[in-house]
Amino acid sequence: MIDTRRRVVVDGGTIVTPGEVLDRGRVEVAGNRVAVVSEAAEGQPDDRVDEPQTDSDGQGTSRTDADRVIDASGQLVLPGLVDLHGDDVERYRYPRSGECIDATAALVAADRLTVAAGVTTKFDAIAVEETPEKNRSIAGATELLEAVAAGTDLVADHRVHLRCELTDPASVERVATLAERPTVDIVSLMAHVPGRGQFEDEDAYARRFTDGRGAVADEAASAGRESRGVPASTLRERASELTDDLADSDVVLASHDDGDPTTVDERVDAGVDLCEYPLSLQAARR
Repeated sequence: MIDTRRRVVVDGGTIVTPGEVLDRGRVEVAGNRVAVVSEAAEGQPDDRVDEPQTDSDGQGTSRTDADRVIDASGQLVLPGLVDLHGDDVERYRYPRSGECIDATAALVAADRLTVAAGVTTKFDAIAVEETPEKNRSIAGATELLEAVAAGTDLVADHRVHLRCELTDPASVERVATLAERPTVDIVSLMAHVPGRGQFEDEDAYARRFTDGRGAVADEAASAGRESRGVPASTLRERASELTDDLADSDVVLASHDDGDPTTVDERVDAGVDLCEYPLSLQAARR
């Protein structure tokens, strides 16, 4: 239940709304909801007022009645940002090669930086795949998902964006199961293959996932060659299988690294709702 009794007034800042910029505005928060956004009234010598502002229902809070007043003079007041693809939690889980920390601790660390950057809603992008050279595993992905669901000591609103690696048959099967959990809102279909999408060749693929670290880079290059051996027809079949599994769910289905308008059209025809990280301006405008 929302506690509407606690009232916070953010006064005097430059407020940016979807439709306009208020040079000297006021935001009133009731509980954890924005109740009023308005121009601050004039009348006090120091340009601060004790008279309540009102919304369309005639509700408002005076500075003297507010539980807390924040002077935002000279500051921008913006809505919280939404991050649809926040995969930084993986780096917090593996801060250095061979070191893995607890999923909840990693999520809390990422959460603090998220809020500091102005993001208040974050879709934690969790890769579901068996690729040790990338510090990724299906078990580890499940642990992160469960940490998000538990929500222990988190400030931002965290949700789950599952990343399905179509070159890995185990990923498709597990994502179909995990997507049934209420915390999951987005599933993206990916095929990270050297020579396609964002990777020009095996070296580019290895650099992306290993930063050129010796034997680990060799493992990544080997994995890249293996993924390149998966026929395009197999990738399409796996994508179609997952799309069919999620057809009756509320999960948003996303494609990844679409290079041209034709590919975008194909993805949409297959049931995709959005295209993330298009690789060309033409694909983005489609």
